[in-house]
Amino acid sequence: MSNGTFLVVLPDRQKKELEKGILDFLYTNGYLESFEAFKRESSNMEFTPDPKDRYHHILAKKWNSISRLQKK
Repeated sequence: MSNGTFLVVLPDRQKKELEKGILDFLYTNGYLESFEAFKRESSNMEFTPDPKDRYHHILAKKWNSISRLQKK
């Protein structure tokens, strides 16, 4: 794109996983207004944060993995 931005296309499954990870992050860190807004905008109104869910802390886990890989 000419304005310096680019579009990353993820498969639907990965996109939904990312969205749920973001929702979990927002809720867990107390960004409740952003959580509700993103829930609506991402069409994930059925999402309910659950500490036993596979999406709980998934962004932090992936971030740490990336950081470790970059150090190698």
